[in-house]
Amino acid sequence: MTRSLLRRMTHITLALGVLCTTAAASPPLTSLASFGAEDFQLWSQPLWLASADREAVTAHEPAADDMIPEDHVDQGPPAPEPVLKPYAPGDSVSIGKPNRGYLADGVQLDANAHMYTRPKRNWGTQEAVNAIRTAAAAVNAKFPEGTQKLVVGDLSLPGGGRFPPHKSHQSGRDADIGYYVKTTAPTRLMRVNANTMDVPRTWTFLESLLADGKVRFLFIDYRLQRALYTHARDVEKVPTEQLAKWFSYPKARVVRGVPIRHLKGHADHMHVRFFAPQAVANFKGYVDHHGPDILKPVPVHYRVRKGDSLYRISRKFRLKIKQLRKMNRLRRRKTRLRPGQKLVVGWRRPTLPGMATSKKALKSKKKASKSKRM
Repeated sequence: MTRSLLRRMTHITLALGVLCTTAAASPPLTSLASFGAEDFQLWSQPLWLASADREAVTAHEPAADDMIPEDHVDQGPPAPEPVLKPYAPGDSVSIGKPNRGYLADGVQLDANAHMYTRPKRNWGTQEAVNAIRTAAAAVNAKFPEGTQKLVVGDLSLPGGGRFPPHKSHQSGRDADIGYYVKTTAPTRLMRVNANTMDVPRTWTFLESLLADGKVRFLFIDYRLQRALYTHARDVEKVPTEQLAKWFSYPKARVVRGVPIRHLKGHADHMHVRFFAPQAVANFKGYVDHHGPDILKPVPVHYRVRKGDSLYRISRKFRLKIKQLRKMNRLRRRKTRLRPGQKLVVGWRRPTLPGMATSKKALKSKKKASKSKRM
């Protein structure tokens, strides 16, 4: 063996050793650290949705309030242990997780003298809706004069489920809520700072939400947290020990185990996530009442046209040929497709009992409002 060949082999061995050491010591991927494995499962889930739904989700970028890092999601204050009542048909049911779930028999948060809401986008669990109504009423009771209407953004759709551009807001436990302001009364979510935010009214609203451990997360811009914290400590005389259980300020932007945390994009609204333990617990009774078959996914079919092939159909619905064969129990050998033949190309969620009721209630309300105008 020549010296030049030995020298080359030595250089290759050293290079491989450096690469292996770097890979072992490198931190996890930024995307995984930012979003978590659950979000990747959500994005790589082609079989549950119809093609149109997949395109609707991928066409929109997630809203800032939904890009919640994994360390925020997994570490929150402990859930309260209320006295729960048995499920009764018609009770609101939160099914699944906030970023992968549905809502049955949801309650609509109507606009009133205290707040503005968004029609068709203002459905939630009974507990979430009651908490928002109670907090807004508390503000108006403490400040009966000069209190502007509160602007409430998105909650969930009538039946929950995917809500582009949000990644959460799917099971009736999330709400985007504006801040009270000193300037002209807003009719939409408006960006504020420590000077334009009405701190006393906003704190009164927050204090009502935080009572009895109803809230799991409250994402608020860190600069706004400072004004709220100072007011609660100096004006409302809230003990610093209690504030430390609620605020991540002044320790850090994110402190595990406390509900109020910083998250970029929350200078125009606060993102509230409720525990809603009764609505979550209702799921078991809901399934027992209606039977487990209600949760079975519904197949999405495609009718074969002249000139179609497995390759062309798989490309159209973003599937692998292997998946398409398995879903339709086709043999591995060359398959001849017949025009008019039905193939399963995906799965969609079933229409759950209670979801249709919510949609009918929405339609009947529309008709009633039209008749009043006439």
